Amino acid sequence: MNPDSGIWPPQGIGIALPKYSKIEPMKTRDQLIDDLLTLAFAEDVGDGDATTLSTIPADEMGRQQLIVKEEGILAGVEVARKVFEKFDPELKMTVSITDGAHVKPGDVAFVVEGRVRSLLQTERIMLNIMQRMSGVATMTDKYQSRLDGLKTRVLDTRKTTPGMRLLEKEAVKIGGGSNHRIGLFDMILIKDNHVDFAGGIPQAVQAAKDWCAANGKNLQIELEGVATGQAAHFADGVGIFHGAGVMRTEKMFMDGVSVVPHDVLPDPGNRIFLIR
Repeated sequence: MNPDSGIWPPQGIGIALPKYSKIEPMKTRDQLIDDLLTLAFAEDVGDGDATTLSTIPADEMGRQQLIVKEEGILAGVEVARKVFEKFDPELKMTVSITDGAHVKPGDVAFVVEGRVRSLLQTERIMLNIMQRMSGVATMTDKYQSRLDGLKTRVLDTRKTTPGMRLLEKEAVKIGGGSNHRIGLFDMILIKDNHVDFAGGIPQAVQAAKDWCAANGKNLQIELEGVATGQAAHFADGVGIFHGAGVMRTEKMFMDGVSVVPHDVLPDPGNRIFLIR
């Protein structure tokens, strides 16, 4: 998948799951976010905020504002809107600062007006999501800003908080980074265990190509190596990466990083070289 396509998850990827699997079919981005919010309300609000319900009248109206406490990149404003709309569609949100803006302490991102009971029961869920996303976006911005003027991009991984993958990956993009694969379904990433079972790197790449052709898939194929020697083997004899579009190295220190692109890939052409 093109990491800048912005389609999460890609439509029409669906692959038949084994009969023994109990997981649900692929869902859209909006469905996954709605599921996350449903779980968040279930675990936090349950059948109602006992303290708020017992002390605040049902018809009490109020106003709430999100005040920034630290400098950084704001992220999660549009998800916050979904939080309010899901719990109480009558809450009115007025946004002053949008996702991706550089903020400083004291800035007011938005104001929400409506039932006080609704404001209090949505507050913590909204804050948890926005603090997480803003933290990811801010850290991404710090790394990406150090790469200004280069053709290098900060990519994310699948090492995300369960249930929050799409939001955390969205935060990466808000912070100026790019998305790598979303999950196991939208890219082929060949690692050492796949190579071992296939009988070698060329065989693994060819098997991946054959599988894509047989199943009508147009997926990017990426190779992963863990050392300079293995990286060299990728480009040995069969053409750069054995026909794969991307090569990624793992656990390499800076001295190794400086060697591989020059010694192994003197003319990478349109290929992509990832270092993690």
